[in-house]
Amino acid sequence: MKNKNLRHILRKINIIKLAVLVLVLSAAVSLMLLNPMDKKIKVTAVDDISKIEELYSSGSHYIQYTADSLYYSGVDYSVNGKIKAKVYYRLEAGRCYFFIISADKAPDTNESPATISLNARLIYNDNMYRSIIASLSDSIDFSLQGLEAVSSSILISQYGAYGFGTYYTAALLIVCVILGAALVIRIFMIIFPPFSPSALYLGRYGVRKELFAAACEEFSAAAPPRVSGLYVTERFIFHITSGFADIIPIENITWIYTSNEIRHFHGTPRINSTLCILTESRRTYKIRRISKKIAADIISELQTKCPSIMADVSID
Repeated sequence: MKNKNLRHILRKINIIKLAVLVLVLSAAVSLMLLNPMDKKIKVTAVDDISKIEELYSSGSHYIQYTADSLYYSGVDYSVNGKIKAKVYYRLEAGRCYFFIISADKAPDTNESPATISLNARLIYNDNMYRSIIASLSDSIDFSLQGLEAVSSSILISQYGAYGFGTYYTAALLIVCVILGAALVIRIFMIIFPPFSPSALYLGRYGVRKELFAAACEEFSAAAPPRVSGLYVTERFIFHITSGFADIIPIENITWIYTSNEIRHFHGTPRINSTLCILTESRRTYKIRRISKKIAADIISELQTKCPSIMADVSID
């Protein structure tokens, strides 16, 4: 029986994996384009601060704004006793707006009024809002009810402005870049099958080009498979499936044995015999769902070809 060319098989496996990559990359790109968080994380340039309530209500939560006439409220945001942010306020058209700015970015509290350009997130936090106006009303000797009546409950926070939505988009972008690179590499492997992972791994056992050339030659003339996808030739074992192709030089095998693995099929446990092949590179190849008789025949044949191979017919 004449077998398919090994290069053709490697190319076919890479095409299948390329198709999977294309599907995953398409899904990732779709999530980028149809990002449900896109509106929330899109930065909107704002000239009129009075528009923040409208922006927040419409789902636009990130703004770019140059705030002038900022006054320090005397309120700080602290974590474990360390000041992380400072609260400033700005008066415009009879309304009071609150800005939460990182301590390292905050204007000098002695310089009032201050001006700062910032990228910020619009947030609604009732507890924080009430704490701010309560503290500010005491410091400026203004009634709490009166200050609440003229203050915006939407806080403008430069501190911690980049939340989950931003990281979600960044993660998607990184995934797309990685998948794109993997796709290019896989196309390269389709054009040049000798650079497929299983072929490249032959370099662990000797001169890669020579071993791959010998593997192609022997595979083309190999006898029919012992079980589906398993071929044994003079110098190699080939284990071929739709998803991978293992090429194992027999002279580099150090230990071969069979073991039993319990697998569940529709809730019913089944014991399957597995042929395990350990090589000089410390890599273990597993050939599953193989009868013990066939496994024993293969072990016997390999020991005949290479007596230095250690073997154990059954490890339970």
